[in-house]
Amino acid sequence: MFGGRRAERDAARGETECALRVVAGEHAGLGHRWRHGIARVSTGTIVFRPYLWQVRIVLPWTATVEVDVVSTEEDTDGSPWREVWSVNPTARRIVVQASGATLLWALPERQADWALGRTT
Repeated sequence: MFGGRRAERDAARGETECALRVVAGEHAGLGHRWRHGIARVSTGTIVFRPYLWQVRIVLPWTATVEVDVVSTEEDTDGSPWREVWSVNPTARRIVVQASGATLLWALPERQADWALGRTT
């Protein structure tokens, strides 16, 4: 999920591979299970396009999920090893407060600071 050249190419386009899930509340297009995909990150917004069946394929007609970011903070509560089959345990996990929901955002370690800097 977190390749070097691919990550650089994505970052040049303002994108990063990631995974999102709802922790509390509700958000259209997301649920309580991890959804993997690619996100375009900009000030106050994450535009997420989920992969098709957890494979690195995003179809042109795939519905995007727009997250209006209110705030972000490092996840200190969760244990990444509990979800080792769902998300890479080396990923940085960020708690995202969005309007109406609390989300967990898993980012590649090498892109986490870059992505967080773009959302605030």
